[in-house]
Amino acid sequence: MRQASDFRSARALVLCVLTVALMLLWAIPTKAAEPLGGLDWNGDQITWHDYASGLAKAKDTGKPAIVVIHTTWCPYCAKYQPIFHDPKIVTAAQNYIMILIDRDREKELNKRLGPNGQTGIPRTIFLKSDGTVRPEIAGANKEFPNLIDYSSPDELLRLMTSATP
Repeated sequence: MRQASDFRSARALVLCVLTVALMLLWAIPTKAAEPLGGLDWNGDQITWHDYASGLAKAKDTGKPAIVVIHTTWCPYCAKYQPIFHDPKIVTAAQNYIMILIDRDREKELNKRLGPNGQTGIPRTIFLKSDGTVRPEIAGANKEFPNLIDYSSPDELLRLMTSATP
């Protein structure tokens, strides 16, 4: 009889410990998942939107938007995303509604936003607040104008500065 009582006490203790451990794990604050499939586009300092909510917010606020189209597997996207940690880019992004699109998840939208059918990645597209593409705001690469230099924030910052109303 004593063994059964000891077993129940031990089981109750284990259940209490596990319950407390789970409660502690749930209480630990976690960083919100960014809509970027594992890459770090600086969601802590830049508010990223999906296309529909970003476009609605641009229309509501009158702010222009910047769309960044990427994939999770693209090595150039991985090289581009650190630019969004640059303090000057973070500051400039406050003047825009920032939209992040995964090309693999939004295939039709990717095609629609690709100038002349271009679907290379990463692409950066500037929009008016009504959602109209601004083709005059483009990178230095004439063949692929939406492919921005990912080795430095300079080109993106120049475009952001020139595109603000």
